[in-house]
Amino acid sequence: MDSVILLFSGRFGCDLRRTQWIPTSSVCCERNGHRNQSPAEIVNGVRCRLDLFRSNSTNPDDTSGFQWLKKNAELFLQEFWQKKPVVIRNAFPELRDSSILSPDELAGLSLEKDVQSRIVIHNPSSTPLYDALWGPFESSTFENLPESGYTLLVNEVNRHIPQVAELLSKFSFIPNWRIDDIMVSYAAENGGVGPHVDNYDVFLIQSSGTRNWKYSTKQILPNEEKLIPNISVSVLENGFIVEEDVILEPGDVLYMPPRCPHWGTAMKDDGCMTFSVGFRAPKVSELLVGFVEHVSDRKEIQNVFLQDDSNQLMNQLGNPAIISKDAIENARQLLLNAVSNEREFVHWFCEAVTEAKRFRNGDEYVD
Repeated sequence: MDSVILLFSGRFGCDLRRTQWIPTSSVCCERNGHRNQSPAEIVNGVRCRLDLFRSNSTNPDDTSGFQWLKKNAELFLQEFWQKKPVVIRNAFPELRDSSILSPDELAGLSLEKDVQSRIVIHNPSSTPLYDALWGPFESSTFENLPESGYTLLVNEVNRHIPQVAELLSKFSFIPNWRIDDIMVSYAAENGGVGPHVDNYDVFLIQSSGTRNWKYSTKQILPNEEKLIPNISVSVLENGFIVEEDVILEPGDVLYMPPRCPHWGTAMKDDGCMTFSVGFRAPKVSELLVGFVEHVSDRKEIQNVFLQDDSNQLMNQLGNPAIISKDAIENARQLLLNAVSNEREFVHWFCEAVTEAKRFRNGDEYVD
């Protein structure tokens, strides 16, 4: 595998916190005369408030956040899963000073033809505000990148790097069929992909460097989502009201439920890398279309036609323009019978939800 050297000598760029997308005045909101509670946080196995606790421990023998989480999986599933974000401090202490994956190795992966990758560049003072380049890349691509404001993202790294795949064992409290992939990103100083929402659950693991995350617990529904037009990156046009503002350090994790808006920005030129463990669920429409297509491919039904009922036809004599209720019900029952084989559905469903890159439809990871 080829290797390239990423440009680490970034210079300080625009202060993203002062842009129009997320008003800093909204970070702390007043509700009923009281300030918002700090975000839920788990530090060394103890749930706490962010303003009261911060993990300064570097002892790998400490109880990690994920050890606590696995022991208290029911609590996490009931209180947080698909409901609200949570910061888990010291979840992956083994990632501190780890050589599991370097920025150079990540860049090398992006040169491979069978690896999906892209680079997002933030242009705060020009148009378009965000732009994307799609891999596979050439070594010269990295030589021509700006010194700051860009992010390299590589999908399905767990399929290429065994040490990355081993991280999935930490998530055994979620069924394996819900796991999609581990996407890894490297961000130069001020690098990020803008304020956005995702359609999946994601654990954002800080592997190296530091990243600032702004997010909200209020979901943005699909019909409420307005994106900046005419750019190749899905960025919220009107941003969102920030409820929480946190900094993740190596080993820390931020869990984000689907449709909760968030925005991550590399704090400085410190080799910021994030491992995004995604859990994707199919849409009902995707299941419906997929199973119907599967059933329609069966040879035994490809030449099956609706059959006329002579009694129904006689009852409709003199009214040829009417589609009778009996004819409609006959067609409905025929379709229901075709898709009602439980054993066949079980076989198809298990195969469909364990396919690689399933149910994507262009909705790629952007964190």
